[in-house]
Amino acid sequence: MRKILIKILLLNILLAQNGHIPPCGGTHHVTDGSICRGYALGRTYGKTWNDNTCPLNDLLINKISNRYHEIIPFMPSEYPGWLSQVQPGDILLWQSGVLHAAYVTNVSYGGTSYYMSLDQVHNIGGEEQTNLSLGFVISDFGNPDGYARKITYSLIIKNEFDGGNIKINNIQKSSPHYRFLDKGYSFTSEIINNQVIDGINYAFDNWNDGNTNTFVTFSPEDDTTSIIYIANFTGTPTQVQNVHDTGANYQPIQLAWNTHPNSNVSYQLWRKVILRGSGQSTTSQIATLSNSSISYTDSDYDKLPIPTHLLRYDVRAYYSTDNTTASPSWYSVSGGHAPKIITETNMIIPEELSVGAYPNPFNPTTEIKFGIPTYSNVLIKVYNLNGQEVSELYNGIKEPGYHSVSWSPKNSTSRRLSSGVYIIQIIAQFNEQINIKSEKVLFLQ
Repeated sequence: MRKILIKILLLNILLAQNGHIPPCGGTHHVTDGSICRGYALGRTYGKTWNDNTCPLNDLLINKISNRYHEIIPFMPSEYPGWLSQVQPGDILLWQSGVLHAAYVTNVSYGGTSYYMSLDQVHNIGGEEQTNLSLGFVISDFGNPDGYARKITYSLIIKNEFDGGNIKINNIQKSSPHYRFLDKGYSFTSEIINNQVIDGINYAFDNWNDGNTNTFVTFSPEDDTTSIIYIANFTGTPTQVQNVHDTGANYQPIQLAWNTHPNSNVSYQLWRKVILRGSGQSTTSQIATLSNSSISYTDSDYDKLPIPTHLLRYDVRAYYSTDNTTASPSWYSVSGGHAPKIITETNMIIPEELSVGAYPNPFNPTTEIKFGIPTYSNVLIKVYNLNGQEVSELYNGIKEPGYHSVSWSPKNSTSRRLSSGVYIIQIIAQFNEQINIKSEKVLFLQ
C-alpha cells in the first residue's frame, strides 16, 4: 500500500511539473521541454490529433515565443472583458500552477455574454478533447493568464508591370499573388522571364530588395506584417507589324503599318538610302510619330518601277516608360527622284518609243531625238558595225515626251572616231517590258 501511495504522489508531481502533453518522441504533438504547449501549438500550425509525426521533427516552430507569436497577458481586472480580444486560432495560456494550453476553435457573442469553444489534451497520455466550453476548462485549470497568437504575414508577390505570371513554390500563379505566411516559415518565388504583355517584352532586372537571382527563397522577419515583394523588369517593345507601302509609282513613297498595342509606344521612323551601283548609303531618323499614327509620306523620294535608289524604312517602336526601342526591322522600297513634269499647252506625248537623228549624215555633231510614252529608265548607246560599243550617251530616268541628246563621235578616251556608219540604240523600260529602237547614222569627215 505504501508503494502505491508513493507512485500516486510521484505521478501528481509529474503532472504538476510537465502538464498534459505526451513527452517528446510520443505519437502526438509535444512541448519544447520546458513549457508544455505541444498540442495547441500543433493545431495552430495546421496539425491534427491524428498526425503521427512529432512536431519537433516537422514543425519549424516548436515552441511559443515572442519571436513568432504575440503573447498578450490578461490583467485580473480585465476578466471577463478580455474575451473580446481572443480569436479562433489563438492559444489560451495557463502559466501559473499547472502549465496548460488550449486551442481556440470558436468565439461568439450572444446577448450580454461571450461563448468560447476550445480543444485540448488534458494531461500526459490523455486523449484529445474537442468543443469544450471555456467554463469547463476553467473549472480544471482556473482563469487563463493570457493568450498567444502566431505572427502571420500578409504578402503580395508581384511583377513590376501589370499582369503576367510568377511562380510560387514552383507553381505558376497570376501576378499579383496574395498569400499569408506564418513567421518563421519561408517560400520560394521564381520569376518568369521575357513575358510579353500588351506588346512589351519584360526582361528581369532584380527584386525590390536588390537580389538579382531569378529563383529566391524569402523568409520574412520584418516587424510589419504586410510585405510586398516586387520583381523589377525592363520592358522593350515588340516590333511594329505589317509595314508596307501604299503609294503609286512616280508619287512620293507612302508607308502604312498596324497600330502598336501599347499606348505608351510611339514610333521613330528611320530611313536608309542606298545608291544603286555605288553601294553608298546613309541612315537617319526622319520623323517621330505618336501611337495613333499609322501612316507616313516621305516627300523626299518617289516610288519608281526603275529605281535609282534602294530605300529601306524602319518604323521603330519606342517605349517611353523604360526608354527602350524595338530591334530594327527594315522594309525595302524601290525609289528615287522622279523627274518633274512641266506642263505645257498642247504638249504631245508619243504613243510608243521612237528615235531619230538630225542631221544625218553629219559632221561634227548630230542631235539624237527620242520619244517615250511614260516615265522610263532610258539607256542610249552607240555601236560600230562590228557590234562594238563606242559611246554611252545617256543612262537615267526620263518623263513622258520628246527629248534629245547630242553626239560628237568620240570614244571613251575622247579620241575622235573615224568616218563611217554607226548605230544609235535606245532601250527604255515601261509597261513592264523592255523596248528597243535603233537608228543608223553616217559620220563624214
